[in-house]
Amino acid sequence: MKRIYEVKNKKPLRENLQHILPEMYDDIMQYKHTVVSKPLSKGTLHAMRIAGKPLRYAMEIGEIAFGEEFKICLNEIKDTVEMMGDIHDADVMIPEIESQIREIRLFNATITAYKERISTRALRNIVKELRGKRKEMYSALCSKLNEWEKKNFRARLVKAMEAQKPRGRKSVVRPPHPTKSLPKAKAGGTRIPGKLKIPPLTGEGTEYKPPRIIKSKLLTQFSNIAHGMSTKIGVINEPPFFNNMSSKIGDNPEHVKTNREAFFGSLGITEEELAVPHQIHSSNILIIDKPGFYDNTDGLITQSKNVFLVVSTADCLPVLIYDKAKHVCAAIHSGWRGTEKNITGNALEMMKDKFGSLPEDIIIFIGPGISRKHFEVGEDVAALFDPKFVDIRVDKFFVNIIANVLEQIKQFGIKPAQIEYSRKCSFAEIEYLHSYRRDKEKSGRMFSVIGMKN
Repeated sequence: MKRIYEVKNKKPLRENLQHILPEMYDDIMQYKHTVVSKPLSKGTLHAMRIAGKPLRYAMEIGEIAFGEEFKICLNEIKDTVEMMGDIHDADVMIPEIESQIREIRLFNATITAYKERISTRALRNIVKELRGKRKEMYSALCSKLNEWEKKNFRARLVKAMEAQKPRGRKSVVRPPHPTKSLPKAKAGGTRIPGKLKIPPLTGEGTEYKPPRIIKSKLLTQFSNIAHGMSTKIGVINEPPFFNNMSSKIGDNPEHVKTNREAFFGSLGITEEELAVPHQIHSSNILIIDKPGFYDNTDGLITQSKNVFLVVSTADCLPVLIYDKAKHVCAAIHSGWRGTEKNITGNALEMMKDKFGSLPEDIIIFIGPGISRKHFEVGEDVAALFDPKFVDIRVDKFFVNIIANVLEQIKQFGIKPAQIEYSRKCSFAEIEYLHSYRRDKEKSGRMFSVIGMKN
């Protein structure tokens, strides 16, 4: 249940804080016994962390109203809440990395040459390290909570608020926006990432902090290439469409315009330089040489500079391709229909036939799409795919689109070191990625773009 902390408008800030901060502290400590006695109680720990955020923010407001002892208490609260966040990040990352390991093993199973298989040793070491860090942090957290209770931190906090700063004109404190209540965040709300450092798994950074634009580490090596994939996080983040790029789903046109300008502008691209396909879930691919709109196609290829290829997705896979020798770019929209018709493999063959592209010169980035775990289909759709890409669980069928696309790329002869793909699932990343299967008509769309600059 959402907790409301009552704030009285006619009372000074100091008096309001003296009233609500002990309540906030009590709301944290109600979880203490479970957290200390059951180290694997992830849900309770997360609820405790969520309860700690309002206390931390309220105390930061009060920092300018009280004395040095209050600042010491604030620093202790900050450290503890951040420690909870780090533990929670480990709880999130461990199963995510283990899922990546399973995906890599599935990919390796399709490769006969042992030397070309991707090693999972580094990822397994990361999981081991994360488990060790989590254990250490959890032990430190439990010690901290026990110490709080033993030394009566609540009384210390109350006493610290009695030592006020002098009431000179410069020390008068008023809240920037008067309000009648200070809400406590819901458990399960937006997660604020902690500071737990995670070695890079894809081109999406070294911290578990979702970027506004997803980029490929492999493609970023080429200074002449502009590329990126939008997410739900942007300039306009209003529900239900959030940072939506599509003008065809009923979103406010001004919001779409603002989102597009911010996305493409951050990549140094103007809308006049875009080549945009009218996607029909086909295997159709066009070779183009100028910007514009192209009907009835799900893939574009170009050798022209300042022509930036765009595909729109909200569960389907965006595949961005670059031939570093012949300087050819391609953008592919690979949904289940396109994947079943080998659209990515067809694009590679077209690049070979038209431009002489060789497997050893091609770099590929596959952005986030729906994972096998969440892509349930009917038996008729499952029958279209090779059985090795289909899981059957309790008479339900689940298709692994990403593994199928990787197989198409492998058949062209491209080595794993030249392929990068995001392990994020559009369906599972509720606060980060758009998903039509999850949100239906309320789903926004993400753009992926690639092109060569002058």
